[in-house]
Amino acid sequence: MKVLIVNNTQSAFKAINHSINDPKIKYFVSEKESNVIDDIKIEKPQVVLINWTGRDLNAVELCKKIRRLKLSTYVYIIVISAREKESEMDRIIAAGADDFIFKPFGKGELSLRVAVARKSIKREEALLKSKKKLMKLAKEDPVTGLLNRRSLLDEALNEMRRASREEKYTSALFLDIINLNAVIENDGLVKGNAILLEFSKYLKRVCRGYDKLGRYSISQFLIFLPDAEVKQAQKLGRRIIEGLQEGVTVGGIKTEIDCVMGISQMAPEDIAKHTVIDDMLVNDVLLDSLIKRAENAMVSAKESNKAIAIYS
Repeated sequence: MKVLIVNNTQSAFKAINHSINDPKIKYFVSEKESNVIDDIKIEKPQVVLINWTGRDLNAVELCKKIRRLKLSTYVYIIVISAREKESEMDRIIAAGADDFIFKPFGKGELSLRVAVARKSIKREEALLKSKKKLMKLAKEDPVTGLLNRRSLLDEALNEMRRASREEKYTSALFLDIINLNAVIENDGLVKGNAILLEFSKYLKRVCRGYDKLGRYSISQFLIFLPDAEVKQAQKLGRRIIEGLQEGVTVGGIKTEIDCVMGISQMAPEDIAKHTVIDDMLVNDVLLDSLIKRAENAMVSAKESNKAIAIYS
């Protein structure tokens, strides 16, 4: 465990070390308040001990600054102060401190507080992992691991606004696995889901890292291509179709994928740049239009027995 001691003095360090006396703890020091935030970002301590003495340290403001940091792990703050500052402890806790201890403290007393901190940190880390897992589940389609429909549309709106600011085109590919229902009827839902998963993995491999992929419905997928006009989208579409000529492997067996797609594009000047309510509503309508045009092109491709069609 890493422990940062703030506003250190030799006597304070000696007392802290004597009270904790844990070889598993690595101490480092910020002697000036101005260095604390940078030291936390660099060293990433689990515990910060603020030795609140004199007028050269504003412990309340320091706690607030620490809490405003965007950190990947929780930092437990313990404030050490003289008994005379007891009336200030409400403000310290309100500012973000987790605990405080008055001087002088006995041998082992601070060690117990650090042990409590260690348990609290583990609990916070477990909660953070659960929160991240829930956020991931809320955004992902459970079968394919791609973005679900709602998250995909949110990402697409963000890309549209970026395209407008940077004066770049945005294209959409609407894909449909037209033989998926037949596979499910003949071989079952488990086989169908396995095909969807392998198909999704394939799409991730052939698309660019910043393209937005998602499952739109049972057998349909959407790909949003930032900074791409119809020609680039068509090139990607052909690459997807060519790569599927041998199908996908499920359970060691090659399975044919019959995929069709439609393509549409949106010019940057058509997109609202701002995030005010009216512009957001306009962009919602524009996004719906972009998707509908790509879907209509896909239907046209299916009806004309083509692999790809472009909305015109």
